[in-house]
Amino acid sequence: MYVFSFDVESMGLHGIGFAVGWAVFEVTHSAVGEHNVKEVDSGYLGFDHKLLEYRTNEETLKWLNEHVFPVLPEPNCLTLTDVRRKFWDELQKWEAEGAIIIADCGWPVETNFMSQCMTLSGVPPFDGPYPLHDVATMLLAAGMDPLGEYGRLENELPKHNPTADARQSARMWFEASNSKERG
Repeated sequence: MYVFSFDVESMGLHGIGFAVGWAVFEVTHSAVGEHNVKEVDSGYLGFDHKLLEYRTNEETLKWLNEHVFPVLPEPNCLTLTDVRRKFWDELQKWEAEGAIIIADCGWPVETNFMSQCMTLSGVPPFDGPYPLHDVATMLLAAGMDPLGEYGRLENELPKHNPTADARQSARMWFEASNSKERG
């Protein structure tokens, strides 16, 4: 089984998604019922946020300048369309492999981004990736704080780098899942 975790950076909670990162994990089960998790793929796609700064308010731009922009890799897509199409292709590849798709607190940033990807790709409304699993809900079900701050591993840094955030979300998904199975 595969788990496809992704995270999007946007110009505010309801703004344009301009960067996306993902990490894909293969999950196998041992004879004694233990889960073995191995990262098998990851990636990042980003558009130059400077070209979008006029599309948000001063307060949001200040927060983005302090927390997000300094930790992003260099843009590697010339247009937002490139970001969306390339991500959609990657997602479709892993969905064809049976991947479970997860995002931490998927509403509104990741779900808006997914809708934009679907519209661009001409996907009929009922043919999109379904379901999108929410890490926060899994944490809540496991008795963990869905909005809590959890420590980060080295490969989950820096915070607000979407690939690093996707890795942490996946780890928290697995921890909550294991917690539920033990409980």
